[in-house]
Amino acid sequence: MNPILAKIIVLCSIGANLSACTSVRHVEGGNAYSGPVFKTVEVQDKNKAVLYLYRPYRFGSALAAPAIFINNEKIVLLKNQRHIWLSLDPGKYVIETRFNSDWVLGKQDSYELVAESGQKYFLRVRAETTFNLILLLIGSPPLGTGFPVIAVNDSEALAELGDTQYLEPERKHLP
Repeated sequence: MNPILAKIIVLCSIGANLSACTSVRHVEGGNAYSGPVFKTVEVQDKNKAVLYLYRPYRFGSALAAPAIFINNEKIVLLKNQRHIWLSLDPGKYVIETRFNSDWVLGKQDSYELVAESGQKYFLRVRAETTFNLILLLIGSPPLGTGFPVIAVNDSEALAELGDTQYLEPERKHLP
């Protein structure tokens, strides 16, 4: 068999498998995990803000988990279909996704949040797997996963959060 034809067949096969891996599960009211699911939080101190940080279910890159840092402090390893909430003092926060032992290839991201008293903020971290044909052809790993941090409006976030499980962060309150 022609070597070029063999590479094309392999690449088409990989592409078909990758497209299947990036499908998103939509199950009304379903949750693959047992345990506490999403509930809104009312922080009693009106001088605080509430930050919800969540990762909706995604089959592709389900096992990769970015480390979430806020102002250079590790908060949590955000697993697939999980969420956390934090109370924040008013001020500026830099939220980052960083590599760790569960995620080593891809693109790290950051988001700057200016928190105000009494406000709620929703940030989504979604796995985005990429395939780079050029890297495959030169013999490097062709796959990478990015975890961009994106601000989401309340209604969209609440719809997605309903299918996530709570994950205890290392800290719940940030000054």
